[in-house]
Amino acid sequence: MRIDKTKVKRILVIGLSNVGDAILTTPVIQALRKEFPQTHLAVLVGPRAFSVFKDDWRIDNKIIYDKTISWKNKLALVNRLRQDRYDLVVDLRHSAFGILLGARYKTSVFAKPPKSLMHMKDRHLWKLKSLGLYIAEAPGPSVVFNEDDQNYIDQIFNKWQIKQGRIVVAASPGARNITKRWEKEGYIQLIKRLIKEYDAKVIIVGDKQDQPLARR
Repeated sequence: MRIDKTKVKRILVIGLSNVGDAILTTPVIQALRKEFPQTHLAVLVGPRAFSVFKDDWRIDNKIIYDKTISWKNKLALVNRLRQDRYDLVVDLRHSAFGILLGARYKTSVFAKPPKSLMHMKDRHLWKLKSLGLYIAEAPGPSVVFNEDDQNYIDQIFNKWQIKQGRIVVAASPGARNITKRWEKEGYIQLIKRLIKEYDAKVIIVGDKQDQPLARR
């Protein structure tokens, strides 16, 4: 499928539910905004991952989708989205939204990225390439912060005397789905190497439930 860019006025990206997964989809947002700078861009995302996109100026509309809602409410959401008449639907969930919304262009639920693409960022970007979009340079994950968030980060850096130009690594050992957690010993060995080989400052991040794991 080849996209006629002149016919794409409205784009919907079907995003993922968990924060870490959502961050790895941000290269898709960046690539779409570069390819379609004037196009209306909307993102459908789960409640937990909404914070990743809430201040993102690249996105014109953020729509929360709670997959636990009733079928009646799901159908109401589909009807509402159909009324928005999206020309392109990029579905990163492998759901039926692309078919139900009747978009002119949509990613296929059956198209699978090559097994050689190991990183989820690259697998998500492959979805765009499967539509015939040329991605010259694969962008990395990027999250847009508001001023309050930036001030909070500055306070942390000042408290721990982290200077500009220092390599800073955020380690997030927690995960909502325990099957997505890497072993604690793996994190410990990796952090030791980052400090020894790169003189990196390492910040362990997570929510309150991750505190016991972070202390370990």
